[in-house]
Amino acid sequence: MKKADRQKIDSQKKNSQNKYRTTRPWNTVVFTTLVLAGGLCSYFYLHRTQRSQPNFESGTTAIDAGGKSPVNSCMNPQYETEHREMKDGTMKGLINPGDKYTVTQGWYMCNPVHRGDIVDYVYNYNLPAVPRLVHAVPGDSFRLVKNPKRKAWNLQVNGHLATQAQGAEPHYFGNQDVPTVLSLFEKSMKGVLPASSFIIFTTVSPGRFDSEMGVVNSGDFRGKVELLRK
Repeated sequence: MKKADRQKIDSQKKNSQNKYRTTRPWNTVVFTTLVLAGGLCSYFYLHRTQRSQPNFESGTTAIDAGGKSPVNSCMNPQYETEHREMKDGTMKGLINPGDKYTVTQGWYMCNPVHRGDIVDYVYNYNLPAVPRLVHAVPGDSFRLVKNPKRKAWNLQVNGHLATQAQGAEPHYFGNQDVPTVLSLFEKSMKGVLPASSFIIFTTVSPGRFDSEMGVVNSGDFRGKVELLRK
């Protein structure tokens, strides 16, 4: 091999090594940041879950033990009721625009959430809470199935497709070609909801808000919603 060719090869190797040394720290920083972010999300979700579980035997909740402001004993609860009017059509069929409804605040601090309940859900702490229908509760099996007709997703809970009313078309949401947030929870939870975890939806298909939603925590339920009959 000629001396000039050897020098050219040595120069290329040196440049490659320098480039690797330059990019490697940044790759390490990015990877470390993603790992820490994932760990923090898991920690706060689990921590929140533990704190939101009621202790029915003692008549208090986990929030009491955590040092937060005390709530009324579950042995003798005293709830506050808030009256509201439905402003949009996201719960049409159950609560229509203009319908009046009540929110029993703190209800789920002492009472379990049932499938079919309408909860007052806080999805953004800078905005008012909104009514949402509970489709799945802890212990329920769930999975997403494609809806070829609508080119969207359906939710299957305990082997049955989620609907808003008996005999109605299954509720659909999202785009079947794009995995939804809920699919990530399905994978990580192996298709079974753990304690204090729920799936809630609107009642209008396609669920524009539902496609962006995953599994929610009962700590974000401000109270139980009930429609005021006319």
